[in-house]
Amino acid sequence: MMALALAFSVFVALATVNYQITMGDPYVMKTVWAHIGAVELAMGVLIDPLTALMLVIVTLVSLLVYIYSVSYMEHDAGMGRFFAFISLFFGGNARDWSSRSTFSSSMCSGRASGSAPTS
Repeated sequence: MMALALAFSVFVALATVNYQITMGDPYVMKTVWAHIGAVELAMGVLIDPLTALMLVIVTLVSLLVYIYSVSYMEHDAGMGRFFAFISLFFGGNARDWSSRSTFSSSMCSGRASGSAPTS
């Protein structure tokens, strides 16, 4: 499954080059999720060259982790749980890199709780 994700991310990177998507003119897909009074909650995808590069890097690293983990976790009883958690982690990373807004990337990740990070 991760090989398929890597192939898809390489396809996105090649499409970025082929369709001449630049940082100044990214591909943006936006869907309105809800209207609450004057507030519009929208979700979407933003693809630019940096996003395409990071998708390739994230999926390549996750594929290498999966390949290594198969032999490392071979005799472990919690192998299924480990791969479920690591899939959620890498899926969240891919979602964060391709989301259009902070709301889209923080939804379901715990950062939308209202507490700002301290620096």
